[in-house]
Amino acid sequence: MIPVWDCPKEVAAFVAHGLGYSTGFGNSKGLGYANETEGIVAGVVYHNWNPASQVIEISAYSSRRDWLNKSRLRAVFSYPFDQLNCRMCIARISEKNTRTLRIWRVLGADFHTIPDLRADGEAEVVAVLRRAKWKNSKFLR
Repeated sequence: MIPVWDCPKEVAAFVAHGLGYSTGFGNSKGLGYANETEGIVAGVVYHNWNPASQVIEISAYSSRRDWLNKSRLRAVFSYPFDQLNCRMCIARISEKNTRTLRIWRVLGADFHTIPDLRADGEAEVVAVLRRAKWKNSKFLR
């Protein structure tokens, strides 16, 4: 798979569509992964960047389960932690999205569940990954 940094609008549209969002992410950056036959198959959008608090939100979607590996995970978090010097990354995840919750749990994120935030009757989990947890994770060894 080929990393795609130069098409942030296309990556954001792919992720928004995949997550079922009717609106985009506003001012954002995007990292996509594409192959020659399907085009973009995975995307990560970095949005709601707050330089004063050094916090950024991450939203992601993939149409394939096999896109994520250790080196791509490093690339995903290199931008916020190494380039922007964020102290934390935040993701809002449906309580029903057990696969994504499992990934963030393995990363060492703290979870805060807010009832009905995603929709009536559906909680949203706010996952918070702090720089220290990322820097000490097994994914950087």
